[in-house]
Amino acid sequence: MLTRARARALAGVACTLTLASFLITRFGNVPINGRIKQWAATAPPADHAEILRRWELFNNARTLTAVAAFVILVVLALGPTASGRRRV
Repeated sequence: MLTRARARALAGVACTLTLASFLITRFGNVPINGRIKQWAATAPPADHAEILRRWELFNNARTLTAVAAFVILVVLALGPTASGRRRV
């Protein structure tokens, strides 16, 4: 059962996780995508495997933060309130 204060705290966590997902995308994946667009298809750089590994790391982090935020919001939307009634 969620109290109003606990629900607000969880909503804040979900908001923070969503913001983290956007920041990871903007400052992690997007710069790497820009570098990848400049590669010649027939001759990727020597360190291409490391670059792709970093991109996957950022992608996994943003996916994890986005999914965690979504799960928290679903729990908040469907969970019972302090009065014991469901929200929907």
